[in-house]
Amino acid sequence: MLSIVIPLVLLAHPLEIKQRIAALEERLITTQEDKAVLSLELSLAYLEDQKLDQALTTYLKSLPLIPISEEFKGRNSEHYPELLEIYLKPVEFVDLSKKSRELLSLTSQIEGDPGVDYLKAASYANLGDYESFMECFIRAYQGAPDSFLADKIQAVLYTKLYDREINPIHKERLRENVYLYAKRASQKMSRDLSLQKMVCDFAPPHQVQQEVALALGTIMEKQLEVPRGDIRYWVKRAAETDQKKLAIQFLDIARNWYSYSQSLVWAEEYLGIRKESEGYGEEATR
Repeated sequence: MLSIVIPLVLLAHPLEIKQRIAALEERLITTQEDKAVLSLELSLAYLEDQKLDQALTTYLKSLPLIPISEEFKGRNSEHYPELLEIYLKPVEFVDLSKKSRELLSLTSQIEGDPGVDYLKAASYANLGDYESFMECFIRAYQGAPDSFLADKIQAVLYTKLYDREINPIHKERLRENVYLYAKRASQKMSRDLSLQKMVCDFAPPHQVQQEVALALGTIMEKQLEVPRGDIRYWVKRAAETDQKKLAIQFLDIARNWYSYSQSLVWAEEYLGIRKESEGYGEEATR
């Protein structure tokens, strides 16, 4: 297997961190050394210097340079499907840190599985451990560059840069990247509800209505149970894009998921379709 090992020993290099960054930046321009390795080393150096934006930007730019391993391409262990379901399952008021620690515990003994490495990478990123994230993601990317998780995680990284960017021109380019990767990922894994939301949130203005319709159509067709807290999101999205009929259709299906929900009550009132005779009694299950 072609393997890129990020040399963490560089973190103990005698040069001061800023000198090391300058040296790596110059080597990227002036030498014929492996650009992928140099870019990854530079990403880690930026991390050590607490420059997250530059670290993520450099890391993302290095991905097209990464050699792909045919040995592990498309290879997943017997554990991956079950772990993927844990990752995809939406949880009400989810504690991402808790879920990420759970996934890292479940995957700690699994090696040589690109899919599992993606789940580890996502978990490390959620916990703010970007050094471990970078190592896991590279291993996964070498074995499964076409995975929906490869696209989704890149989209998530671009959202982090988008949130921190203040230049409107750069911000727009970042929005385009989020939409590009999120859309591609959602086409590969339509069951991922967080991807459906990301696509709608970052779609170009002239495509938002279409994306909301596609997302709600998928949710209803595949009976993807939306968490109570997200009912408001989808109803507002449909209404704001002049698709009230679609919002009502979505509510009809959501009522089959929950015998009672304050979000359902709010949605009916928001859409102006709630009648007093249809109110839930005090004994309704919450």
